[in-house]
Amino acid sequence: MNAICILGASGLVGQKAIALIDHLPNFEVTEVVASENRLGLTYEESVDWQEPRLLPNSVAKLKFKEPCEVTSPFVISSLPSSVASKIEPLLAQKGKHVFTNSSCFRLDPNVPLVIPEINQDQLKIVTRQPTPGKVVANPNCSATFIALALAPLLKLSSISYVSVVTCQAISGAGLNGLSAYQILGNIIPYIQDEEEKIALELAKILNIDTRFIVHTTRVPVINGHTIMLHIHFDKKLHLENVKELYQNLSHVRLYEQKDRPQVFRDIGPYDDRVHIGRLKLVDRVLGMVVMGNNLTRGAASAAIRNLLTFVGDRSCASSQLSSRLF
Repeated sequence: MNAICILGASGLVGQKAIALIDHLPNFEVTEVVASENRLGLTYEESVDWQEPRLLPNSVAKLKFKEPCEVTSPFVISSLPSSVASKIEPLLAQKGKHVFTNSSCFRLDPNVPLVIPEINQDQLKIVTRQPTPGKVVANPNCSATFIALALAPLLKLSSISYVSVVTCQAISGAGLNGLSAYQILGNIIPYIQDEEEKIALELAKILNIDTRFIVHTTRVPVINGHTIMLHIHFDKKLHLENVKELYQNLSHVRLYEQKDRPQVFRDIGPYDDRVHIGRLKLVDRVLGMVVMGNNLTRGAASAAIRNLLTFVGDRSCASSQLSSRLF
């Protein structure tokens, strides 16, 4: 079995990663790291488990460690960027391969920013990293869903401009991120640093020189980000060609109904697809609604997919992973 350490194991993304890895052959969580106040405590006695799946017995009895005590060859990190920027390079220096959900290294030219279905060849740039262990990043959750929607369309035409409006769930702010008083009956029309991340990360992932205008909002939804896109193409498209592209992709679920996709009806707790609907084409502008599970495909399973791709399990870029893992 391949041993994995989870950094930030007490948070929502860390918990999701534990639940997913428990159903993954040949890998197991053997170490957990979180804040200092949990050191020496067992996972089950100090963590408020939020997942619908039962806490795995093998993880329940694990005691929280310090980062310097990690011995597992593979690390999945969901640490805050301020902490990750210090700890992740130290682990790489010790020969640990780190698959990070934090934003601190996503735009580093020596760190791959990978979505396996789109740009797994970017993994080769890890050879530029001088450390024996390597750092591989996955994108911002909203950027992931947008990239999965845009990448197939680049086969039809180059894209000059994209308008993005996100409606992001409160789970994206973390377990203690927002109070009920702040979000109930409310929409917060700004998420700090999020708009810049989305535009810059999309340019790196897709390797395109496209203008993005991005507005991000926090909405009173527990889980699942919904995104409205208006995509301006350099050539005229045919809507049937767009639909055919998406219908042939196992990681995309395309909706014909006018009122779908919906977070409440279409996303499960371990859903790993990008959901696309409300397709409208006017001249060279394509409009759509894109949706995804921000804790799964937008975070935990994104890092897991990168780990599997890194070690050579190429099936992670196919439907086999979804049937095996999710």
